[in-house]
Amino acid sequence: MLSTALWEALHRNKDHANATPKDAGAWAELLQWCDVLIVEGGPDQIGALNLPKPLPQHVVAIAISHFGQSGVRAKWGGSDLVDAAYGGGCNKNGEPGRPPLRPPAFGGDHEVGLNAAVACLIALRASKLDGIGQWVDVSAVDTWATIQTGIGLLEFIFMGRL
Repeated sequence: MLSTALWEALHRNKDHANATPKDAGAWAELLQWCDVLIVEGGPDQIGALNLPKPLPQHVVAIAISHFGQSGVRAKWGGSDLVDAAYGGGCNKNGEPGRPPLRPPAFGGDHEVGLNAAVACLIALRASKLDGIGQWVDVSAVDTWATIQTGIGLLEFIFMGRL
């Protein structure tokens, strides 16, 4: 596997397994020794993984997708540009009177990863307290919308503009 400096920096001090078992039995065996399961994709892609139902009680599962696991657009595909546009991340980029520009490369992906990491830590803490894991749904569009709401609120408070 090709290893770059960025890969090494972002994955330092992590122990992970990258696997896609084909049946629920293989998943159940794999999930006995892990605390966190991170899956990517909409409900159809995650359903195709054949995860055991229910998951082992201690496991925290993080589902990262463009539009979330439920709702009208849950099964829609997406990309970083679609996520930013739907989440309001393009409307402040660019010059007045001209089309919006795409946000800087990978900015949204890092924010979604940070959002998922914080949600995972909260769910792990809850799991350690009550012994029950949970599913956490992280939507890239929701992450962008949250960031844009915060930026707009700060602009209103400190600069007086909407």
